[in-house]
Amino acid sequence: MSRAVFVSILLILSVFGCTEATWCVCKQGLNASDLQKTIDYACGNGADCSGIQQGGPCYVPNQVLPHCSYAVNSYFQSKSQITGSCNFSGTATITTNDPSPGNGCIYSSKNGNTTLAPTVPVYSPVGSFDGSNSCHRSGILPCLVLLLSIMFMLLQI
Repeated sequence: MSRAVFVSILLILSVFGCTEATWCVCKQGLNASDLQKTIDYACGNGADCSGIQQGGPCYVPNQVLPHCSYAVNSYFQSKSQITGSCNFSGTATITTNDPSPGNGCIYSSKNGNTTLAPTVPVYSPVGSFDGSNSCHRSGILPCLVLLLSIMFMLLQI
């Protein structure tokens, strides 16, 4: 196989294999009234907040931080993750760590045109988003293969 074909295949694999899912979450340490204003804005401007209504799959825990994160993430995804759609006057931030609590509640993430369902929760009952159990790391192996292949090719030149 020629070197050009090999490089082309690796570049194609890297484009499809190195993307990560992203979510929008509310920041910790903010007062409840600011988080509630963020929920109100997101839910009133395109977010699907039915999941955090009483009886919804994401109602429990009935706390403002996880409800806020659900609302801003729904808004962020509805806006196709465009730049600036996860700011909310500084109350929210983008993460690649899946914030879904794992109790049947799923925070969606669109990666390209695909909605990714989480498999491992990183939300703890006390409301921390520490990222210690990142769910969506499937893009790492193709990235490593690509980098190692490029390094190998550069050494051969």
